[in-house]
Amino acid sequence: MTDDSAMAAEGASAGASATIVRHATVVPGKEDEFIAWRGKVLAELGHHDGFLTVETYPPNADQPDWVTVERFDSQDSAVAWLESPARAALVGQAHGLVEGIDSVNVIMGPAETRRRDVTAVITNRVQPGKEAEFQAWRAEIQDVQSTYPGYRGIDVQPPIEGVNPNWVTLLRFDSAENLRHWLDSEDCARLTAESEPLMASAEYRVSRTSFANWLPEEERVAEPPAWKVNAVVLLVLYPVVMLTIVFLNPHISGLGVGPVTFIGNIIGVAATGFWLVPWAAGRLKTWLVPPAERERQITLVGSLLMVVGYAVLVLVMSLVAARFL
Repeated sequence: MTDDSAMAAEGASAGASATIVRHATVVPGKEDEFIAWRGKVLAELGHHDGFLTVETYPPNADQPDWVTVERFDSQDSAVAWLESPARAALVGQAHGLVEGIDSVNVIMGPAETRRRDVTAVITNRVQPGKEAEFQAWRAEIQDVQSTYPGYRGIDVQPPIEGVNPNWVTLLRFDSAENLRHWLDSEDCARLTAESEPLMASAEYRVSRTSFANWLPEEERVAEPPAWKVNAVVLLVLYPVVMLTIVFLNPHISGLGVGPVTFIGNIIGVAATGFWLVPWAAGRLKTWLVPPAERERQITLVGSLLMVVGYAVLVLVMSLVAARFL
C-alpha cells in the first residue's frame, strides 16, 4: 500500500465526521429554480440532528457541475439524512431541474488539502471478486500520477457497507491545467483502459476546489443569511396579503374569521413559496450572496433599497385599500 493509501485508510477510520459531496448538472434555464430548491434543502437540513454546515459552489470553466458539500458530525447522521423522508420529498421536487442522475458520495473523516488545490472526484464500483486486482491497479496508477507536475496527493475512501458501494478517490493537483495535463495524458488513458475489466462502473468529476475548504474565501458562494431570505419573503408576502384582504375577503367574509384567515394563508404561502420568492431571489441574488470583495457595500445599499421598497409597497397598498374598501 502506498503512503497516500495508508493515510486515506487511517483517515477514514479515525475521523468521526462525515461529508456528503453531491454533483448536479442543472437543466439550462432552471438555475434560479435550483437555487430556490437548494434554499428549501438548507432549511430542512437545519432541523436535522448532527448537521454541521453546507456549502454550494456553482459551475465554472473547470467545474461544469453544481457542487454541494454537506457536513455531519457522524456517519450515522449523514446516513439518517440520506434515508430521511424529508430528503426523499425534496429530491422529488428537484425533478426537472437536474439532468439525469446526479452523483452523491459519502466521505468519512477529515481530508487534508491546500486551499487552492483542484480536485477530481473519482468514483469506482469494482466488479465482485476483482478487489485484489483493483488494489494492484490503484497502486500502479498512483506511482505514475504522482510523478506528474502539480500532483498534491490523494485521499481514498473505501466502500462503506450500507452507505456507499463505491471507492471514492479525491485526486488533487495544484491547478486545473496540471490536473488536465494528467487526465489527458497517454499514461492516464492507458491505465484507465487497463482498469475497465475490473470496473462495474466508473466516473470522474472535476471540482475547482480543495476538499478541506472547497474554494478560497474570495471565490466561495455561501447560502444567503437567514435575515436576507426573510427580508425577501416579507417583500413579496406583504402585497399578497394586502390584495387578499382587499379583493377576496369581502366576498368570503360570511365564512367567519377562522376560515377566511386560513384561506388567505393558503394563498400567501402558495404564491410566495412556489412563484414569488424564487422569482425575487433570482433577481436579488447579487444582494443575497454578494461578491466577497464588495459584500459590505452591496449589503448596505441593497438593504436601504429594500427599506425603500417596503415604504413604497405600504404606500401603494394603503392607496389601494382606501380606494376599494
